[in-house]
Amino acid sequence: MIHFDQGEGLHREARGSDVWFKALSMDTNGRFSFMERTLPPTGRMPPPRRHANNDEAYFVLEGVVEFRVGEDVVTGASGTFMLVEAGEAYTFGNTSDEPARLARVRAGRLLRRVSAVVGCTRGAKSKRRAGTDATPRHRAGVMPATKRYQTAMRGDARKGRRGN
Repeated sequence: MIHFDQGEGLHREARGSDVWFKALSMDTNGRFSFMERTLPPTGRMPPPRRHANNDEAYFVLEGVVEFRVGEDVVTGASGTFMLVEAGEAYTFGNTSDEPARLARVRAGRLLRRVSAVVGCTRGAKSKRRAGTDATPRHRAGVMPATKRYQTAMRGDARKGRRGN
């Protein structure tokens, strides 16, 4: 069993928000990963991206989150569910004046291999529970792993290309 309360887990920072990974793919035999993420007020949205082999589900826990999936824009308040299917270009962010928080589940067949490449292994479990920051191996492995496992980021998603 793995148990984390709000604000606990493997901690990362991304674009001014706190990300807490509750379950990594190696914890679920590659079936899914789960995270909690805070979004600061009027935070910028990351560039659109697409995941060729992974579906992602989002659930707004607090505040308001704007989702852009393809040409569609959905503003979701607390209780909103959003499913982004593999291959769809998407981005999201908090465009309101209040903080927001959401949960994300990512499911797909390549999650286990990506986690291994970026250095999130079972041996790091005690570090995840302590909430330590990313290791140099993790930071060095993220971008090559996204290309290797067909996750397009930045301009590639807007142009309809997938990572190689």
